[in-house]
Amino acid sequence: MVETAILVSNAIMVGLMLGFGVWIRHIVNQQLRLKDTTIQSKDAEISRLKGETAPNIAKAYGEMVKHADKMTERFNQLQKELEEKAKGNETRDRIMGMIDEQAGEASGLYHANQILIELVGEHLTNPKREPTILEAISVPQEASNRIVQLYNQRIDFLLKAKNKMKELIATREEKES
Repeated sequence: MVETAILVSNAIMVGLMLGFGVWIRHIVNQQLRLKDTTIQSKDAEISRLKGETAPNIAKAYGEMVKHADKMTERFNQLQKELEEKAKGNETRDRIMGMIDEQAGEASGLYHANQILIELVGEHLTNPKREPTILEAISVPQEASNRIVQLYNQRIDFLLKAKNKMKELIATREEKES
């Protein structure tokens, strides 16, 4: 009877194991189907999003490229205008500087000559009277003082004129912009 009980017990165990194995297989199959269904739905959602998003991204990219091209073109145009104006200003400034320099030198030489003629002229036109030592010594000093005084007057005038010119240019540029 013990043998029969062991045999029945073993048969029950085998039956339970077979039943449990079938049940586990069924659960695993359901999990696999659920996984496949989830993957398919995610793939469909990704495809749908790609279908909706890709044209929008392409459109936005096209607009961005057009805008960048326009801005680059405008930047290049403004840069060329600026370079042309700078060239014009550079040339004008260089020429004006040369003219100012030459005019300044000519004016300085003329005024120095006038001062020397004024101070020494009496002695040159009246050869009968020779200058005293004091007169001979004071003539260069007096000439130098007058030249420096005239120079300072001219510099003050030029600085005022330069500042006035800057104001006029600034006003003109404000009106243009």
